[in-house]
Amino acid sequence: MVHEIDAWHDMKKHGYKRPLTGFQPIHMPANTGAGVVIAGLSTILGFALIWHMWPLVIASFAATVLASIIHTFNYKRDYYIPAADVVATEELRTQQLARASHA
Repeated sequence: MVHEIDAWHDMKKHGYKRPLTGFQPIHMPANTGAGVVIAGLSTILGFALIWHMWPLVIASFAATVLASIIHTFNYKRDYYIPAADVVATEELRTQQLARASHA
């Protein structure tokens, strides 16, 4: 939690120690192309609306709505980093910090 404007300085000033135990799985979003697809279709829709290209307006609007609906019902768009991986990464980082402080 941030209590000051410069959180890093505040943590150093109060002797913050980073946690070494009690890690939980981390929820992460998966990479999807939905944003790019919907943006592209919306661009085509905007172009068609400006130039009154009604068949293209209808087609691009329908495609934009369809792409949005498909993305909405895609339930495989997230994953978890297991706590064991987090622990292993933190242990490696602790070793690196120990080596760097003795160099």
